[in-house]
Amino acid sequence: MAALVMITAFLADKHRLPDLAASCCLAVGVMVCTWWIGGGGILDSRGGRPPARV
Repeated sequence: MAALVMITAFLADKHRLPDLAASCCLAVGVMVCTWWIGGGGILDSRGGRPPARV
């Protein structure tokens, strides 16, 4: 949906290409910060420590 809005805004001459590139960087930054604050989804409950050797 976001990509469709971005392409439509560019084709309608509402924004320039650097504006769209900056918005993509901002969106990625917000997603990374949210992932990091949320605990990093792929990390387990050990707090990111490597698994114990058996």
